Amino acid sequence: MAVRALLTAFVLLLATALASALISYESMRQDWRTSHMLFAHGWVEQNPRFTISGRANDVPLVCSEGMGRIRGAALTVLRDSAINNLSGRVIERLFVARYPRRKKLIRTLSWIERVAFASAVTYINSADHLRQAAANRRMAREYGYDER
Repeated sequence: MAVRALLTAFVLLLATALASALISYESMRQDWRTSHMLFAHGWVEQNPRFTISGRANDVPLVCSEGMGRIRGAALTVLRDSAINNLSGRVIERLFVARYPRRKKLIRTLSWIERVAFASAVTYINSADHLRQAAANRRMAREYGYDER
């Protein structure tokens, strides 16, 4: 029974961290995958993080290295979100110990903070990649390139 409660608490504590990392990973992967349709036809990479030279408008990294960078970025999001969740939980416990009659309010505000942080991190890390993936698909359709 105690193990089940501990696992449930662990999953709930990390749920926002995992969601942020997975969404960030998928958005970067979509951007990378749709960019390769264009690379096959002579286009160059616009994102300097994914070029051989580290400058925009240059030759893209090989696929395995690009995916490695994407995984690293997603793991960074996971780390930052997990640290936020853990520190938020510690602060929540301190406040509950200090103000036991306000337990429900403190826990509610703590959840709101964790969800807001996860939402902001996810948006910051994903929005541009999702927009770029959509633009890549649009350009590929416009030029008649097939999606692989």
